[in-house]
Amino acid sequence: RIHRGRWCSIQARGAILSCAILLSVAPWRHSLRPSESSVPPPLQPPGRWSWSPDSRSSRRAAKQEDSRDAELAFGDVTAKVNGRRTMHQGTSGSGSGPAVNVKDKVVAGGWFSQLQGLDVDAQAFKTLVDSSLKSGDFREVDRWATQALEDGVELEASKFLVQFQQALDKQDVAAAKVWSRLAIQAGSTIEEAVLTDLTWQLIEEESWVELRPWLTIVWKGPGEFMQRSAGSLNRLLRLANLTSSGALDGLADVEVALEDALNVGMEVDVECFNIVIFKALELHEMDSVSRWFQRAFECGTVLPTTTINRIILQVAKTDELGPTEVWFARASDAGFAPNTFTFKYMLHAASHDPDPKAAVRWFNCCVDSGVKPDLSMINNLIAIAAKAGRWSEAEDWFEEARKADVQPDLRTFRLLITAAATFGNFAGAEKWFARIADALLVPDVAIFNTMLSTAMKSARPWRVEELFWRMLDLNVMPDELSLRTMRFSLGRQKVAELCREASIDPL
Repeated sequence: RIHRGRWCSIQARGAILSCAILLSVAPWRHSLRPSESSVPPPLQPPGRWSWSPDSRSSRRAAKQEDSRDAELAFGDVTAKVNGRRTMHQGTSGSGSGPAVNVKDKVVAGGWFSQLQGLDVDAQAFKTLVDSSLKSGDFREVDRWATQALEDGVELEASKFLVQFQQALDKQDVAAAKVWSRLAIQAGSTIEEAVLTDLTWQLIEEESWVELRPWLTIVWKGPGEFMQRSAGSLNRLLRLANLTSSGALDGLADVEVALEDALNVGMEVDVECFNIVIFKALELHEMDSVSRWFQRAFECGTVLPTTTINRIILQVAKTDELGPTEVWFARASDAGFAPNTFTFKYMLHAASHDPDPKAAVRWFNCCVDSGVKPDLSMINNLIAIAAKAGRWSEAEDWFEEARKADVQPDLRTFRLLITAAATFGNFAGAEKWFARIADALLVPDVAIFNTMLSTAMKSARPWRVEELFWRMLDLNVMPDELSLRTMRFSLGRQKVAELCREASIDPL
């Protein structure tokens, strides 16, 4: 009985000891075989190296504080991922190890990314680049090859040239962009004609700002491409303007492209400046307009009158005379010769100025400059004055037109008659209606409708009837508005009798 009890006690102790051993070994075995989806733990800097509690080589390298040994020890561990060799052999002087299996490329890349800051040999880069090449993933190749080239690792350019030609055959512009850059960075050369065709295809798909880093590598600078593509700057700026993804992005695109051309000493013609100035005007970016106007002046480029007029019109639309006068002065200093449209825009801004003499001053400036005022200019000034309630000023502008030998039209008289009727000046309306015949013009139905309304409001029904017969004498047929106004003044029955007498439809 005593022996049986001791035997049971020994068995119990053995079972407890076995459980303790299994519990202590399980984490170690799990840490040595990470899954493909697991992310390796971050490495500690050399001197505090520890990858897993049971990696003897890693602990030994950490104790020796040797970064190279720690790197090789790390390679020994990562090479066992899923039971396959995924990195270099992990021994010094091993030469070229086996290529990375495509299936393990992601896992190997994850381990490799933990080696940042350590002295990684060239074979590790070449292994990952070759693996990405086999998979055909040009983005992965770009990632590893770029890092290798930045670290001074020499790669075989012939592999990139083959991929570049295949991308051109498939018309894959995005892939061809990457392969061409890597080939040139690796020391190869590509025919200039092929690079030029590829560059124009890329410009049609990407913005100039996005393309500049690639141009800096393959052409040694964006300006180098412009110089080799003689006469293509205008085409480039138009493409940058039309293919821009966003309005402001498009402006930045054409500005950067033109700036690159000027920086390399290219002869930029006036059309190039027009493209960027018109783009800035479209977006109301007057600071950009001012900057490029000044650049054109410094380059000795004389902007055409149409461009200057577009700028003055854009400023005049704000109804502020001060900024408009500033631009007129800048243009005059640059040798600009104003025309009728220029003064029309200046008068538009002056007519909204609180100073009533401002418009007169600019009208006299127009006459003194030898520019004949336009009829539309006079009509606009009359309309603005009449709308602002300055009736006498509207009449004065008519007299100024006569002095400048500008013949009025029906719109001129319509504006004056409407302004007089609006302010209750029925005598003035009659006066301007009578002067239509003096100008050898025939009133239209709109002018007659205004006069009929004026006679109705002044309670003169006999004048309404006179105007009705005057319309028929001049072969001007009354419309619905004319007959409705007559009914208000004469009554429905009287209007019906007049229509029967004149043999017209009373509507």
